[in-house]
Amino acid sequence: MSGAPGVVGPWPQRMINPIRNYDWGSTSVLARLQGRRPTGQPEAELWMGAHSSAPSLLEQPDGTRVSLEEAIAKDGPGLLGSPVRSSFGDRLPFLLKILAIAGPLSLQVHPTADRARSGFDGEVDIPGEHRYVDPYAKPEMLYALEPVDTMCGFRSAEEAERLLGLLGTPRAGHLAGLLLGHESEQHLL
Repeated sequence: MSGAPGVVGPWPQRMINPIRNYDWGSTSVLARLQGRRPTGQPEAELWMGAHSSAPSLLEQPDGTRVSLEEAIAKDGPGLLGSPVRSSFGDRLPFLLKILAIAGPLSLQVHPTADRARSGFDGEVDIPGEHRYVDPYAKPEMLYALEPVDTMCGFRSAEEAERLLGLLGTPRAGHLAGLLLGHESEQHLL
């Protein structure tokens, strides 16, 4: 790796990775993994990557720190290599997260690559909050380092429609109505 201008070797460099605090996080797991004292706060996710909201930092030999996102912007070819750049451009195509799950966490539903691209493109000119924050798919994989219970998938559209109908509210009734039709099960969900 040549490194980005202002981002000198030797390689590899020490990365300082941000921790995301969410209520469902553990107060001790990430600290134990990193060999440091717990903060006493729930620490849910350790992020390793160049995500713009919390990029990893590269520690330089002189002690200064440069964000991985900034380093890639300065020298994508040197840091990513030609095969990655030809497929994904000047962006790191993944975000590695280590989750420290101490309680139930929210449902995660991510679009396919085509749906993310078309959804984002359709919202680009719309002011305000967007459902699609970028045009990229977010496939996920879980590899448990410790025992964890996970669920993957959805109830059938018919069962979801029945359960929503039991709530008896106008909003639930509207949502239940969306689950009726002749479309495929996947399309309905």
